[in-house]
Amino acid sequence: MGGVVRIQSGQKEPIEVIIVDSNAVRLIALTDIKLQIRRISDGFFFDWSDDTFKASPVTKLQVLSEINAANAPGEYKLDKVGHVDGFDMTTITNKVADDVYRLTVIQDPVASADNVPQIGEIKEGDFIDNLDDKISTLTKRVSLEMSFSYDLAIDTLIGNVWIEKDNLVLTTVVSVSATLFDDTGTALFTMVDAAPDAQGIFKLTRTPTGFVKNKSFYVVASVTLADASVVKGAKGLFTVG
Repeated sequence: MGGVVRIQSGQKEPIEVIIVDSNAVRLIALTDIKLQIRRISDGFFFDWSDDTFKASPVTKLQVLSEINAANAPGEYKLDKVGHVDGFDMTTITNKVADDVYRLTVIQDPVASADNVPQIGEIKEGDFIDNLDDKISTLTKRVSLEMSFSYDLAIDTLIGNVWIEKDNLVLTTVVSVSATLFDDTGTALFTMVDAAPDAQGIFKLTRTPTGFVKNKSFYVVASVTLADASVVKGAKGLFTVG
């Protein structure tokens, strides 16, 4: 244990320590390694008997449990009812938002443990509560996707337009407008549809197209979603001839 840990509001923070003697030998089977927690905002100590911060707690110290003497000698952790495998912020009866907690591990009574007291700090809430939303917003990619084909025999342009969000096709779409341009930037025609299929795909067709040889074409489309927001995109098509 040591240093500062930031956690989101209502999370559980594991508390583990390694206890050694003056020769750096790990000490096993100890039942006197104890934890106290002080809240910085008011200086109150955590009362382990009722999960409340108080000026004069009844039970200020909590014995830490040995993890495994054979496989993890000298390692101890907080593990009690209400705080299994860590300090659970949701159990605090008199929470203060965005607070800081000072943790101190001692041996009581003082004996052979050489590396105590050990001190750490938990900072709960504040800006870190917003990280999930920010990360989620950054990673959510909304894109307009299109595919087009041209049937030369019947001079018909056939297109599909849809919206993807997090790699899933959105079905909450209302309408699409797609304008075809030639390589000079001249708008040739606009296709519209307000009846997407059950999968959220708009079907567009245009006959005749007015395509001529040795020309490149591209489409600029916009899709209106159910929340009235609009997603835009563009796609190059092909050269005829």
